[in-house]
Amino acid sequence: MNSIKLISEKIAQSFNKNGKVILAGNGGSFSDCLHMSAELTGRFKLDRSPFPSIVLGSNGSSLTAISNDYSYSSCFAREFEALGNKDDILICISTSGESENILNCLSKSSAKGIFSILITSELYKNNLNKYIDNTIVAKTLSTSIAQQMHIIIIHLLCEEIERCMGL
Repeated sequence: MNSIKLISEKIAQSFNKNGKVILAGNGGSFSDCLHMSAELTGRFKLDRSPFPSIVLGSNGSSLTAISNDYSYSSCFAREFEALGNKDDILICISTSGESENILNCLSKSSAKGIFSILITSELYKNNLNKYIDNTIVAKTLSTSIAQQMHIIIIHLLCEEIERCMGL
């Protein structure tokens, strides 16, 4: 729970400085990113002002243009480079934690000095990744179970963010 609390406090600090949450993931994790963004910009439990967030790759034209002109491995990093600011928070969701486009985005976040979080599973083996500021690991080797646990983690984060924002 300490990671949830720490991350939620960092996100609340970001919102208080007019920052935003930027999310990235592939496949089911992309859907989880959309889910979290909806909880932030809509509402989770409380009727409140919206919290700013964006999901990298949700603009199909940008995703396909960047992937075609550069490579799929740079699709998130390039979009993040355009949108990320010093007071933002990057959250990447990846069951393996090894997707090249996720790792490249985390690297770009580190280069820009933007706080980054990886939500992953025990499939993730690179626990010393210098580009990640905080990691939440779902304690399973099963991709499908990890994805279910990621939704619980997302809901815990949203609940704690609302609390940290004094709501």
